[in-house]
Amino acid sequence: MAPPTVVSRSKDSIELTWEAPWPPGGIITEYDIGYTMEVTNWKIRAKTNLGYGEYSETIETITVEGKPGPPSNFTATSRSQTSLEFSWKAPRVRNGIITGYKIECYTDGKGVSAELSMHARSYMFKQLVSGTRYTCSLKAKTSAGYGNSSQLVTWTEPKDSEIGGIVGGVVGATFVAAVVVMAIVITLLRRRRREREANSSRSVPEREVSNLGLEHCSEDTDYEHPMRHWQETLYTDLVLRSNDDVEQPVTGGLGEDRSRF
Repeated sequence: MAPPTVVSRSKDSIELTWEAPWPPGGIITEYDIGYTMEVTNWKIRAKTNLGYGEYSETIETITVEGKPGPPSNFTATSRSQTSLEFSWKAPRVRNGIITGYKIECYTDGKGVSAELSMHARSYMFKQLVSGTRYTCSLKAKTSAGYGNSSQLVTWTEPKDSEIGGIVGGVVGATFVAAVVVMAIVITLLRRRRREREANSSRSVPEREVSNLGLEHCSEDTDYEHPMRHWQETLYTDLVLRSNDDVEQPVTGGLGEDRSRF
């Protein structure tokens, strides 16, 4: 049987065609296509009711390369105030032969990039801006072009002065917030104190006392009970009368002094 002919190829398929063997040696019921994935060798044989015939000669062909998948394990391995270092592995889906990589890092519309060889597995960007957030991507390419990218977000270390400014800002904001809270607490406490003092000093108004026909007295010593003068007169009269009724003592036989009222 003659070897098959390649009709078309794509990144994930190969189309073959062939002619039936002559003489057929019987009624052909099916064909068996053999191939090896490693080197993409192809051959074919026919089958009749008597069994399979011989394989054809082998031909070699490959699928058309496609764009690769994203690189795997893309990671920021180290950073400083002005540098970022990355590492990665080859794409799990290659769709051809990887010929290179492209790595990029951007911040606020500005960025840096580098094109690397197929063997590269790490790279370091230098002369970056300190204390800055960067969005970074990595993609691989084949003869079909660059594929999808792997992405991550990282940042450079801030300078000591920037750290001091950040800490100072946080401390300042905390202090201001504490002062505001203390002012609110003091205001509330003063208000409650004034309310308690007002409640404790509250008494019957003078106009209500005057309406009752009474004299207002600010001190207890200013008040004189209306029966006080009568009591004093009655007491004086009783004392005078009692003195008039007292008799002189009489000496008894027993030598005792007796008094009678």
